[in-house]
Amino acid sequence: MPQPKSLDELQVIAKQVRRDIIEMITAAGSGHPGGSLSSVEILVTLYFGGGMKHDPANPKELGYFIPKPADDVKAPLSNDVYQDDRGLLIVTDKWRGMDVIEFTG
Repeated sequence: MPQPKSLDELQVIAKQVRRDIIEMITAAGSGHPGGSLSSVEILVTLYFGGGMKHDPANPKELGYFIPKPADDVKAPLSNDVYQDDRGLLIVTDKWRGMDVIEFTG
C-alpha cells in the first residue's frame, strides 16, 4: 500500500484529477462534471491520504449493496454515495430517494 501523502501533495493530486475529469468529458463530447468534481477531495484523500484500507494489488470484497429498482422502473439510478461521520453510507437514487447503509462486517 502506498505511503500517505502530505496535504500539499494531496492538493496537487486533486487539482490534476479535476483537470483529467474536464479533459475526459470534453474529449467525450458529453457528460456532467458536477458529481465527479464534487467528490474529488474525498476520493483523493481516502485513496492517497491513507484513509482507505485498500491494496489495489490485493483487492478484497468487504460487502456489497444492490439497490432495488422503484416500481415500474427496470433498474435503479443511484446518483451519489456519501459517508457521514458515523460511517453510515447514504445512497441517493433518482427514482426511490435514499438508502442508508451501515456496514457491520
